[in-house]
Amino acid sequence: MTGRKIAKVGGVIGACAALGAVGAYVGDAASAPSTSSAATAKPKQAGPNAPRRGALRPLRRAVHADLVVPAKGGKFVNVTVDRGVVEKVDGTSLTLKEGTKTATYKTITLDLPSNAVVRIKRKPGKLTDIKAGQHATVVKGPNRTLVIVRQP
Repeated sequence: MTGRKIAKVGGVIGACAALGAVGAYVGDAASAPSTSSAATAKPKQAGPNAPRRGALRPLRRAVHADLVVPAKGGKFVNVTVDRGVVEKVDGTSLTLKEGTKTATYKTITLDLPSNAVVRIKRKPGKLTDIKAGQHATVVKGPNRTLVIVRQP
């Protein structure tokens, strides 16, 4: 090899090494923890209604969902989730206003089976214990229905 070729190869190797070092430095700086007091503070324990972190965080605001989930035997089943404010309870039907405080998505009336599991403030309850103005989430699957109620 001539001196000129050795210089070119050496220059290319030097440039690659420099780019690699810069990339490693930037990657390390991006992942290194901050030394500010906010970053070093101990994380708080999340309560039942505290904001969540993670991939499922946007689902906490969902007002309606139709899900297809795998079941035993390689089959799939439909699960429906409705969430909103209770407008009225009449026998085995529950009327929910789905939406936010300022906008209504829709008002629906759900027919609930007699074996629906009702939880009010994390305790067992009955459909007749649900009052207008409470926040409710109804999960209807092929075999079970769950009604979760909490105070506004």
